Amino acid sequence: GIITLNEEQPQEYTGIRWRDNGNPLVVHRLCIHPGFQRKGLAQILMRFAEKFALEHGYSSIRLDTFTGNPKALGLYTSLQYQQKGTVTFRKGDFYCFEKVF
Repeated sequence: GIITLNEEQPQEYTGIRWRDNGNPLVVHRLCIHPGFQRKGLAQILMRFAEKFALEHGYSSIRLDTFTGNPKALGLYTSLQYQQKGTVTFRKGDFYCFEKVF
């Protein structure tokens, strides 16, 4: 699934200065098939995730996205997610974002 519980934070994220240390919901991946891109579906899915989080007692949403993905960076910024730091994986650097409710 797209949304999973943050049961244990992976080691790569320990240096991130998260604002919320309550009960975050973590979005691991958000992908839109190329044939359906540029129709606002990613924004609809993120709004759904936010509504789900609020209705189920989560205190924030955390996610990361590849630094070389300007569309995703623009999406999360436009939805008022705050950049909290950077993690590095095999593919490269990823910006970590958080939205506290």
